[in-house]
Amino acid sequence: MAAPSVDLRAPPVVRSLENPLIAIFDLADQINERVPIIRRTLRIAMGLTSIVFLLVGILTLVFLAQGNPIAALLFLVALLVLGNLLVAMYRTNSFFDYFEARHRTIKIVRDADPIVYIPKGRDDVDRLLQLLKQQSPRFGQLGAQFPHYIHTPAILPGRSGVSYHFDAYAFIPCSATWEMFGRGDRGWALFVKAFDTAPTLRDLQALEIAIADVTARSQIQPSRVIALVRQGSDSVIPEDAYQRLISGGFVVPLGRHRLPYAIQAISIDADGTYDFVPVIGTTPDQLP
Repeated sequence: MAAPSVDLRAPPVVRSLENPLIAIFDLADQINERVPIIRRTLRIAMGLTSIVFLLVGILTLVFLAQGNPIAALLFLVALLVLGNLLVAMYRTNSFFDYFEARHRTIKIVRDADPIVYIPKGRDDVDRLLQLLKQQSPRFGQLGAQFPHYIHTPAILPGRSGVSYHFDAYAFIPCSATWEMFGRGDRGWALFVKAFDTAPTLRDLQALEIAIADVTARSQIQPSRVIALVRQGSDSVIPEDAYQRLISGGFVVPLGRHRLPYAIQAISIDADGTYDFVPVIGTTPDQLP
């Protein structure tokens, strides 16, 4: 019996991995380097297809006006095919937006120092805000230029009439067009709620309710909600709360939209460091 053939033509860079974890990141980097070229080609194809779609639509109307239903039907079929092709291209372009954003976040987390030391500050909340300013210069500029946009603490009213206490609240107002028509700048908001012990699933659910109620009144899209576990607490986040945090999927209804945001638990450890569940990457040009 003949020995089975072995294909030795596979690229060595893929078949031979010195460090599997690092190699996975390197392979992802290689793919991400090709994304701009692919997107440029895709956008050219989208532009040309749009022009052809417009011309076919005009010809369809011309044949209908001339009383040639067979030719008009053929061009109508072509119009439907081109329309579906354009929809697929736009979805592919949206996928590349998602891919680039996700890869950028993974790269930030990979390159970041795994040990985050607690900066100096007046109290636990102030030290956390100092850390966020270090990670996001834009957030630092917001505090310097518009200090009235950052409140510590804050009592925020909801649409239901109930008021909610947060240990810190930072925001950028939404545009008037977003508030009236749901179009335009959605604004930005950061919430910090301090806990003496690790938050339970019920605590997280209460936070979700509070964020939805406050957002319904303010019309400002939330970005991140931080559950800050104060120093000295040795409690561990319960398994159901931990799974809820890492699974994500937090959304707030706002008009016809369902806007995503993140809830993160940050624990203050006795060794002077932070522990994050989950880890959320922030680029220097982003707000937390």
